[in-house]
Formats: sequence, C-alpha cells, structure tokens
Amino acid sequence: MKKISIKCMLTILVATPFLSDARSIHRPQDPQMPSIVTHWKGDNKKCYSLRSPFLEGYPFFEIFDKKHFDEHIVPAGPIPFRYDPTKSVDRTELTSLIETLIQEIREKKAAYTHFTILRDSNFNRRRQSGLLIVKCNEYPFVVKLFMETPDMFVKPYKKGFYPMFFYFMGGGVNRHLSGFTRIKNGEKFRSLVDNNPYWKSRVDMPRKWYWLPKDAQWITISGSNIGHYKHISIDIPGTYCIIADAIDLERTMTLVNAEDRIESMALCNTAKFIIDPHIDNFAIERNSKKIVLVDTEHFPSMVGFKKDVGEFTNQASWYINLVAEAADDIFLRDKSRWHAS
Repeated sequence: MKKISIKCMLTILVATPFLSDARSIHRPQDPQMPSIVTHWKGDNKKCYSLRSPFLEGYPFFEIFDKKHFDEHIVPAGPIPFRYDPTKSVDRTELTSLIETLIQEIREKKAAYTHFTILRDSNFNRRRQSGLLIVKCNEYPFVVKLFMETPDMFVKPYKKGFYPMFFYFMGGGVNRHLSGFTRIKNGEKFRSLVDNNPYWKSRVDMPRKWYWLPKDAQWITISGSNIGHYKHISIDIPGTYCIIADAIDLERTMTLVNAEDRIESMALCNTAKFIIDPHIDNFAIERNSKKIVLVDTEHFPSMVGFKKDVGEFTNQASWYINLVAEAADDIFLRDKSRWHAS
C-alpha cells in the first residue's frame, strides 16, 4: 500500500472529528468530560486547559517515570565513541553545545553553530514546541530535542498531521510524552532480540541517554475525570534531550525491496509491535550489515493499542488494521471509554 494512500485515508479519519469539534455555545459542558490544565511549575498565574473525550490517563500521568529518567541521564565524564572507543567526549562539553543550541532556538535561528538539522518537520520554532533532530558537527552523536510549553501542550490541532493522528488514537499522547518511552522501550526491545537466536546477531541499536538543561523548567499537568483518575497532577520537564550514537548507515530499508519488507515485518512480529513498523524505522549499518532500529518509542502508546495485536504477514495487512483501529478510536468512542484507561 502506497504511503500517499495511507495518508489520504488517515486525513479523512482525522479531519472528521476536527471539523465537527465546534459546538453550540448554548450546549452545556459535560462535567464528566476528561480535562487537563497546564502551567509552569511554581507559577500558576497563567494556566491553559483542554477538555476532550479523547484524553486518557496513561499518556499524561503514567508514561513519565522520573526514577527511570534520572537513572538514564547522560553519564558524567568521558563518553567513548561507538566506532572508535579510544576517542571520547565529556558530558560537560556536550552540555555546552546543547545549551548553545537551545539559546539559538530561542533566538528563532534556523541554522545552528554546532549542529546540522536532520529533521524538523514536527518542530515549531516560533512557538518553541515540538521535536527537533540534529547531528553534532564535532562529535558522532545525534540529539533529539523535545521542547514544549504549557500553552502548546494543550493545542494538539496545531502540531501537524501525524501528531494530530496520534492524539486521537493514543489518548491525547504527543511527541513530548512519547519521548519518555524511547529508552525504556529500547531496553525491552533489546531484551526480546537478545533472547531470540535468529535476531540476536542481526539487530543492533544506538546507545541513548537523557539530558536536561541546567535551569530546566518543568510543566505541571493536572487532570480531572481523566482515565480512572478523579484528580491527579504530575510535573514533567518542558525541555529535554535524548543523546544517541550517530550510526554510519549504508541505507534505509524500503518497501521496494522485498527482503526489506519481509525482514522488517518479521522483526516487528517478534517484538510484538512494541516498535514502529514503518519501513523508514529500519536501516542497515555500513560495516556490520546489521539491521539498526532508528526509533525506539513505544508504538502501542502512540496508537493506543491496549492488547496484543497479533501477527501480520505484510505491510498492507498491517496498515489496514491500523486504519480500522483509528476508525474505531475516532468514530466509535463513547462515554464508556472516558474513564476506562
């Protein structure tokens, strides 16, 4: 199934509830409607809110695990390079470069002194919101920078097509929240691979660590009638990074290649689809020829899967299932689902 066809189907699915979101001013608000309120931690003078039947408790109040986050902060001292362990860079040096990057972003710059942009399609420079992926010019590391504000956090319709699609399916999830799943899910994926005789020597992934700015601001999220929570609150970092090894890629896998289609789907079946099965998520490392997983965020969290989806023999059947799940989440959601998660 061609990517353009998939996007067309998802566009129809996503556009329908968006266009019908307007409601009469005379229609009373349902007091049991799930809602969240956000503000900068320690400053509740400016609060921003979102009420929606699509909001669930898990994405907002269970994905972020502060203990796990703290345990996986980039280590102090020298960090050896993936392809030449005799060379390294100190955390203080990486911190200096990333702090400069953030400052340049706040100055609305579109090009950066120490980094080259790899992907910025889900990043809004003007609003300082979204995911920016850059490669360090001096050292062999990729930085995935997540930035969010209390204001933009509650504006899912302003984040682009795919983020809006995930918002509807994933119970309100966004890239900022799903970023907290990447390292934990990567560890689970590696465990599944290492215990599989076929994949153990054929699959690899980059090392990854979290990073926080020196003067990190935190966003307070308060929820009401959301999932099984009557009232709940949590603090999450407004800006954070994932630092990962830069991988020397021979090529990215493609649907045109039959072997790539078969291998990637077989790997996803082994991993029970905890990883994104999109073909662009798999690449071949130049020297080792191993399959390298580019992105390790927890895919069920992004699309709202709450049970085993089974196995799929090809990408077409997988995408048909995904569209069917999207239709169910978007069109058939009733009040019985509001507080079930």
